[in-house]
Amino acid sequence: MFNTSPRHPIPDLRGRAIYVDQIILHETLGKGAFGRVFRGEMVRPNNQHTQFAVKVLRKAQAGTRAGIAQATEQALHCNMGEHPNVSSLHFADADEEFTYLIMDYCPGGSLHEFIGSNKVTFVGNDEMVKRVFGQILDAVHHCHSNGVYHRDLKPDNILMSKDGAQAFVTDFGLSSSARSGWHAVGTLPYQAPECIYSTMLNAQYDHAPADVWALGVILCAIISNCRPWNFADDGDANFQRFRADPYSLMEHLPISVEACVLLSEVFELDPDSRVRLPELQARVQGMKTFFGGSGDLTYRRGLIHVELDKLGAAEMFASVEEPKWKQKLGGWFNRIGQ
Repeated sequence: MFNTSPRHPIPDLRGRAIYVDQIILHETLGKGAFGRVFRGEMVRPNNQHTQFAVKVLRKAQAGTRAGIAQATEQALHCNMGEHPNVSSLHFADADEEFTYLIMDYCPGGSLHEFIGSNKVTFVGNDEMVKRVFGQILDAVHHCHSNGVYHRDLKPDNILMSKDGAQAFVTDFGLSSSARSGWHAVGTLPYQAPECIYSTMLNAQYDHAPADVWALGVILCAIISNCRPWNFADDGDANFQRFRADPYSLMEHLPISVEACVLLSEVFELDPDSRVRLPELQARVQGMKTFFGGSGDLTYRRGLIHVELDKLGAAEMFASVEEPKWKQKLGGWFNRIGQ
């Protein structure tokens, strides 16, 4: 009987030979509820050693939900084509128990590990943020352009080169070729509100803006080493404050005014009004700085209108209709003088 339950985790398969005995599995690189990733090594006839990341899943019966998901993941990898910042699927293999997806090996580990370590620091390094986050945006835009929506974007699903100069989007296990869906998928802190409530309200939501929301949470993590909230619901105090005042982000994230303006558009509650990927790409590359000063919002509120003037706020919002402008900033500007 096939069993894909997380109660039956993938065992330690070190030493196992797969892909017609050409690839040997070594240490575990990461694991989740339904799979485990090993470093795999192929020794070619010329004695050249090639490293791979091998994602191991319990083999699912064809036609079942899990079986369809596994087949879909492989198909979507093929459909979207190659991109320098998308982890490539090179081969697939299977035996009676497991399915093996043989992908690019990234020795730097995940973006999550980079953020939480001293390998490379993003804080205060605008050029590095632009380079790495720009690569992530390029990769996701490539996926969307080829009809693939990731639906589980998070630092754990972004791999890094050893020097931190390159990022690679990976793990398309929850991805979809459908533009919209009815059921919440992904990881809660990175889910957009419309995704969280889709199942409860039996409401369809658009996958592309939901991916953009997740990218905003990733950007917060990169520039501040923390997420803006635990979940996008009024049960979360930080999210509740954000809904009342988008610039409350500056109370607990050491970000610049310009970055806060951009994030307020990424975290637009109306997915139809949320900033689109091409504009997000351009705005990130044009950012003067992502980083704020001391983090003292009270101090900065006294100077905020000066900073916005320097940023050219009129030009920044020239294409924004007045109702949206008032909704985003009108109430906040009124509070500055209080």
